[in-house]
Amino acid sequence: MVMRKRGVQVFIFICAMAVLVCLFWLPTAEIHYRLTAYFEAPDGKTITASGIWAVYYSAKLAFLPDVRDIETKISGDAIRVDTGEGSPLWIVLSSGVNCSWRKRGGGTYTNGPAGLINRSFGIKPTWSRQRAIFSLPVPGAVSEVDVCDLPQIVTFETNNNPSSVRPVLFDASGVATCCNVVFKGARIEILGKDAGITQGNIRDVFAWVPETRPGYITSTVYVPDTRQDEYPEFSLTDTSLSIRGF
Repeated sequence: MVMRKRGVQVFIFICAMAVLVCLFWLPTAEIHYRLTAYFEAPDGKTITASGIWAVYYSAKLAFLPDVRDIETKISGDAIRVDTGEGSPLWIVLSSGVNCSWRKRGGGTYTNGPAGLINRSFGIKPTWSRQRAIFSLPVPGAVSEVDVCDLPQIVTFETNNNPSSVRPVLFDASGVATCCNVVFKGARIEILGKDAGITQGNIRDVFAWVPETRPGYITSTVYVPDTRQDEYPEFSLTDTSLSIRGF
């Protein structure tokens, strides 16, 4: 009986220490950045699309070598690209393939909002016992981004039908296959944490996108309702359009 009681006490002590570590020891970090993309419209005018996204990094105790010790959460709205004709394009909050002609970098390939930071600045966030997450870019840092490395770009044939989504692909010269739009360049600028995250009118355009709040986020997956043989691996979640992860 004494041994069992002592075992319970040890278990409670370990649990209490784990809670204290999570609350007061494991480091966190937050990055706000402006993503701006430039396109050429059919009439030759420049289209500028811009939005501020945020990435929240949190460290965790990883006891297995294949478990990441840094987790990320995203907050932001998809960035609208008004083409001047037809449906707009959207730079969404998820990774994908904008250039089918370029090979991806194996299983480590990601061009989502968090991976975009790592890829653009050539970093791999790590943490130390000094309660700091290292290797993150500082406010004022700027990086150019190729269209192939941007998050997934999509368009919708009908705004009220999420399954009418279509991925937008670009050829080697930057011309979009969906329409007469040409990619001209994109850049990331790291901002201070006080920079407000862009609040778009996503739910005014897409009534089916749910409102998200930290801790209460569920995703519905949609696949194109036609020409699925053309996009066999493509799908979209509603949280790719708007999410408040923290």
